[in-house]
Amino acid sequence: MIQDLPIEIFKPSIENKTAIKDMMEAGLFYGHNKTTNHPKALPYVLVSKHSFAILDLNKVIESVTKANDFIKSLYSQGEQILVVGTLASSKGAVEQFATKYDLPYVTERWLGGTLTNFKTIKDRITYYLDLEDKFKSGEVAKYTKKEQLKLEKKLQSLKGKFFGLRTLSKLPAAIIIIDPKIHMTALLEAMIMKVPVISLLDNDDNPELVNYPIVANDSARSSIEYIFAQLDKSLSGVKSGKIK
Repeated sequence: MIQDLPIEIFKPSIENKTAIKDMMEAGLFYGHNKTTNHPKALPYVLVSKHSFAILDLNKVIESVTKANDFIKSLYSQGEQILVVGTLASSKGAVEQFATKYDLPYVTERWLGGTLTNFKTIKDRITYYLDLEDKFKSGEVAKYTKKEQLKLEKKLQSLKGKFFGLRTLSKLPAAIIIIDPKIHMTALLEAMIMKVPVISLLDNDDNPELVNYPIVANDSARSSIEYIFAQLDKSLSGVKSGKIK
């Protein structure tokens, strides 16, 4: 428990002490079972305590700073960043963050080919948006009730798949992934298409597979929300391609 772990274990500098305390309260230091340590993640593991690994929060600060600088640079240029997190603990934070900054996102199942077969995905998004417009304009009234019901079911099916992707007009300039092990298909597609990856991952993952790894608790809601709060602080100063 947090009360059993003194903040001194992280040897915080004066300027980082408040941030580290906040991260401790959010549970960012809790890693997976120490027996699951990925060899490449060991530099991010401070020490093992009992059955779980304690992650180095000083490195989290460094990683978030690098990720923030990269994301801010892309966003200020009007580039699209795709945000992915389908677990229950990440859905809310992903949708809230992406919606605030008009970014495409995935909180349901990742659709295979989203990046590697983007043309087909884009065609399906266009079809979904066109069908949605037909309902909004009342154009579907010209069809029979049976046909309208069929189209409405089709619309709901498309909405479940493409609602979060409706603003994705081209391959994203980067992708944010919460837990790459859960979203390995998304990670592999990004690697194939050379789309830079920012990822919140834990000590059981290989941080070298992503461009901007943030090694911290990737399953707790409080930890995920903390990371998105930091990303939000970074982008909040950017509007219409210009830093305020």
